Amino acid sequence: MKRLTLLFSVLWGVIGVLGLAGPSVLGADIWWDACDDAWFTTANWIPSRLPTAADTVYIDNGCGGPLITKGDAFAKIVYVGMDIGGNTICQTGFTANTLTVNGLILGSAVGSEGTYTLSGAGQLSVGGSNEYAYIGLYGNGTFKQSGGKATFYSYLFLGDSPGAVGVYEMSGGEADFRGDVLFGRCYYDAPGDPAKVGMGGTGIFRHSGGKVKMAVIGLSGMGSTYELSGTGELTVSPYYVYISGIWPDKPNSFVQRGGIHTTGGITICAEKPDGTANYTLTGGTLSVTGTGGVFSNINVQTGSQFIQSGGSNTVVGYVNIDYGAVYELSGTGVLSMADLQVGSQSTSGRFMQSGGVNTVQGNLYLGQKCSSIGGGPTVGRYELSGDGQLSVQGSEIVGQDFGNPQNPNSRGDFVQTGGSHVVQSFVYLGNDKNITGTYTMSDGELQVNILWVGYKGNGEFTQTGGTVGAGRLDIGRDPGSEGWFTLDQAGQLIVDDRLTVGRSGTGVMELNGGKVATRSFSIGRYTGQGALSLTPDAEVVVTQELVLGSKASFGAEPGSKIFMEFDTETNSAASFQNLSQDPSKLSGLGSLELCFEGGADLAGTLEIAGNDVGAEEMGFLSNFGLGVLRVGTDLSPAQVKLVDDTDNGTGGPGLEVLYVDRIVVSSGSILDVNGRLVYYHTLCNSGGTIELNGGSLIQVGIPGDLDHDGDMDMFDLAGFVDNWLWEGLDGGVPADLACGGDVDMLDFAILASHWLEQ
Repeated sequence: MKRLTLLFSVLWGVIGVLGLAGPSVLGADIWWDACDDAWFTTANWIPSRLPTAADTVYIDNGCGGPLITKGDAFAKIVYVGMDIGGNTICQTGFTANTLTVNGLILGSAVGSEGTYTLSGAGQLSVGGSNEYAYIGLYGNGTFKQSGGKATFYSYLFLGDSPGAVGVYEMSGGEADFRGDVLFGRCYYDAPGDPAKVGMGGTGIFRHSGGKVKMAVIGLSGMGSTYELSGTGELTVSPYYVYISGIWPDKPNSFVQRGGIHTTGGITICAEKPDGTANYTLTGGTLSVTGTGGVFSNINVQTGSQFIQSGGSNTVVGYVNIDYGAVYELSGTGVLSMADLQVGSQSTSGRFMQSGGVNTVQGNLYLGQKCSSIGGGPTVGRYELSGDGQLSVQGSEIVGQDFGNPQNPNSRGDFVQTGGSHVVQSFVYLGNDKNITGTYTMSDGELQVNILWVGYKGNGEFTQTGGTVGAGRLDIGRDPGSEGWFTLDQAGQLIVDDRLTVGRSGTGVMELNGGKVATRSFSIGRYTGQGALSLTPDAEVVVTQELVLGSKASFGAEPGSKIFMEFDTETNSAASFQNLSQDPSKLSGLGSLELCFEGGADLAGTLEIAGNDVGAEEMGFLSNFGLGVLRVGTDLSPAQVKLVDDTDNGTGGPGLEVLYVDRIVVSSGSILDVNGRLVYYHTLCNSGGTIELNGGSLIQVGIPGDLDHDGDMDMFDLAGFVDNWLWEGLDGGVPADLACGGDVDMLDFAILASHWLEQ
């Protein structure tokens, strides 16, 4: 190269002698021919003059480069590094100095290296019609800025071509990029060379200080990265940051460990199925504002990821995660947006939160099917665990269809294994017909104003742990909907107002464990079908009303209990209402212990519904018969009044009776028969008051006839042995014949006195 420059010098001299060239000629090539020395020394250039704004400048002698510390320098295009020697332009100083060029290329040839350093009071201006700036065109280019100001009016390419590497290191000063900044530009069309498609260079921007303003950032190529940290400030306006992924082992990434990033929008999208692209936020502040443009959103798409373990991310618009993409929120990360969409456009999306705080100012959509988009089913999934905190200021729609019935398998899934989840308005599970929404909870807390399990479509809520607090809960809300709610193990469900199973759709509630507490509990009360099943491991507390409607089904295992307590807000005792006319659908009543507690000064009511067939065992079968009626405990006395206000189809109001296996009245409690007729097997009164008021209590059968077959034999003895040494509330099991709260020799004596009696 040195010999080429000498030859060029000789030729230039000859041409000058002939009067064909000189400083005033428009557009010429001029070469640097010194080591580290001043730009403004004419002897350092070939030909021996200073470059003009019309000249193309080559700095490529492998021996340092120009030093600009004061004054104004010009060139049309500047090439730094064209072979393996490497060169550097250094622009610095304490007094004003500028370099104004149309184009700047650092590392233009394969194997070449070109460097530009900017600091102090230096001012660099790059831009012109049809000209660009390249940091790493085919070779390696490095731009180091610790001060001064760089203004790029044209596009800037970092690591443009395959194998090229372009690095911009920013630790201070200002940089203003008026055109797009493209990292590792990819080749999507390569006629005659298909292997080249998708290949690109590597662009790296390390930003630890100073202020940068860009119009557009495009991260592509092979392993391109923007690294923001320290006190760096980045503003991308009026457009957005685009991160694409081509190669699975060389992801393109935006990594923010600190600093301030303000942008119009962010799109992360893998261009190939196995490509990888991501945004990693561990510290600093990210604000997606849409400043000066129409964006303001984050789109995470096609296998890409947004990983946030710290810092703050505030999005004026929505965050959309689809096409198999993932957003991970953990640690101390803080995220806020208008709306959150996970899984849309007939694709899937996943949000994983194990820590941090996520605030959705508007609505959260999981599995949002769009009518204008074809393809497969939409699946949106949110996973909340650890100490993550999710707050939705609007509503949460889990499974939604915008009018497209083509993909009935579309669904939304919410899985909570920990953390806190607060929804100010509604949670819809299965918002539209043929769409499914599920919620699975094993730990953590959910607080929601209104929870609809099966709104217009299919809803499933499975709870094995954690606490759910809701103002209202409807299972099977609208016509055509189907809702299932399963509570098991240690889960707690607290409904402040009303819990409805089968409102206008079909609702099923299975209580296999855990605790349910609600003011109003209605099953099949309105136009829908409702079913409730109960096991002894479940605790159910009702403070205002328990209603088995005309379209209710109720099943219970022996030993199951429902506690009817006192409502402090309304100053009233709970009531039991039976509106059914089909005793076969309420067979679980025969295994249920209905326990009234508290409010001894106010009477709870119990609707009786049986057909009077006399003092016969058949009266207890398929006749709205009740297992145990408990009126108060020694610590919590109560008052219960029997009523017959509803025609249950077995005799009409005032003519229906109650068949109950055991009646237990505690000390200080009152049972008001209220003129009704009651048939029972066992009565345990430990100091309470029974007021007949014209009614009757009639015992049926033999004490100790545990299987109620009309005699005392070995089958009854076997049932007695099964409960031997049992301890609990008075009269809790049939074998507690003496009503002592346990099964011991006193009970055996009663059994023996009736042995073989028929």
